[in-house]
Amino acid sequence: MDVKPVTLAGRFVTLIPLQKEHYAALAEAGLDPSLWKWIPIQVRTPEEMAAYVEAALRDQERGVSLPFATTETASGKGAIGKMIGSSRF
Repeated sequence: MDVKPVTLAGRFVTLIPLQKEHYAALAEAGLDPSLWKWIPIQVRTPEEMAAYVEAALRDQERGVSLPFATTETASGKGAIGKMIGSSRF
């Protein structure tokens, strides 16, 4: 199966293909230690967030995951709003 990046727009959130440039916004949204409590990899600094994003993108290149940045869906009209997290499948 050949899985390619895709945008998934919902009523409340939109998943967009993760890019290197997203790490700063993700660091702004996600360096609270409580967010990483149950995750095996701890991300505590902007540099660790950059490494986390790089690792996700390497996994995508290898074909083992499809990483996304999670954004608020602005105005309920499919527009991309504030970045609030990430996910990968």
